[in-house]
Amino acid sequence: MGRGPAADWHDDLAEQAVDRAAKELETAAPDLEVVARVVRPRDVPSRAIPLAELGCEGTCRFEKPHPGVDMGASLAAVTINRDTAAVSVTRLVLVHDVGRMVNPSSSRGSSSGRRRREAAGGCSRSSPTTRRGS
Repeated sequence: MGRGPAADWHDDLAEQAVDRAAKELETAAPDLEVVARVVRPRDVPSRAIPLAELGCEGTCRFEKPHPGVDMGASLAAVTINRDTAAVSVTRLVLVHDVGRMVNPSSSRGSSSGRRRREAAGGCSRSSPTTRRGS
């Protein structure tokens, strides 16, 4: 089982941070490490630069390696507090294809529960949730 898109996104951001810090510190990237929200030279940890000061940004896209029978999609836009590393969901969009609805009330209830489970599973406990029209 793979690590998932979030881990890939994290790796990309860490690589950006190390590259930027290497230029600023005039140190080779392999001589740097990312530890406790800073990038620092392995031999002189006191020269650490906070990740928040490096201004890295990133996106990640996940594509399944094999076709599946998914009937929905999810997209989250987030902001990350540079000082605390807290993640906030600024927009969450969940879409499901239910086909022809025989009982719209039942379909809406089922879809609403599914959206809540997906939001809870993919977001931190402190993330705000907003219900928009069901």
